[in-house]
Amino acid sequence: MFSTNRIRQRMGRMKFSQPLGNRKYNTPDGDINACVPSLFWQMVWSRKACNLKRECSYVIDGYHFITEAQYHELIRQVIVPMNLQPGNTLLECGCGSGAFLQAAKLAFPGLQLFGVDYAEPMLEVARARMPEVRFFSGDIRNLSGIEDECFDHTAAFAVLCYLNNVEEAGQALDELVRVTRAGGCIFLGDTSDAGKRAEAMQLLREIWHPRAIPDYLFLEKDFFRRYAAARKLTIRIIDMDQPDLDWYPPRSLRYGVYLYKLRRS
Repeated sequence: MFSTNRIRQRMGRMKFSQPLGNRKYNTPDGDINACVPSLFWQMVWSRKACNLKRECSYVIDGYHFITEAQYHELIRQVIVPMNLQPGNTLLECGCGSGAFLQAAKLAFPGLQLFGVDYAEPMLEVARARMPEVRFFSGDIRNLSGIEDECFDHTAAFAVLCYLNNVEEAGQALDELVRVTRAGGCIFLGDTSDAGKRAEAMQLLREIWHPRAIPDYLFLEKDFFRRYAAARKLTIRIIDMDQPDLDWYPPRSLRYGVYLYKLRRS
């Protein structure tokens, strides 16, 4: 069994801006019943958007335990390998209330931004705060309303963990690759490392306290490597355990995946 103290020792010294578990930011136990994890999470995020609609977007989207400046710096760092350029179109799937897109806009001005989410209350908050962004309802596992190769780049930040199984993760990747243009990047950020499941669940239970949560979907790095090889994509995997992210609690338990869709010869 891993203790929270051991997790924090492994991560090094950190300063937490807020308690990891906070009733104010997590819907309380007992009010949401769903046997299927993805449905459970859809209901949780919908409720959070309703309860926290006056909070900053990064808080609504589940990052209350760091500051807004830290969240923006986190996103700035992890999207650098995407090679974003002014005028590029970027679609985020699982956009929530728009925190990731807000940070991307600050880090790389001139992007044309789009967001998809399956929780309508989240989209209502996002639309009110970022009227210049086009938000629409959808599910990362089935983006059938979007034509092939519509966007220069796509992203799913801390989203795959809320799916039900590896097969659904593969469906999500297929959809992201399909709607991304040749030469673009598919970014899968804040991915939960299957090799560190026990430690991660201890930390996640503390973050979500007092809500009881089902297991996240943890993915092996080799899952992405096999996927990239099968579809002839270039891949880069970067651990988030970086010295300049020592203030981010889950940093040693997560990684980012960058799939680059090759240009046609």
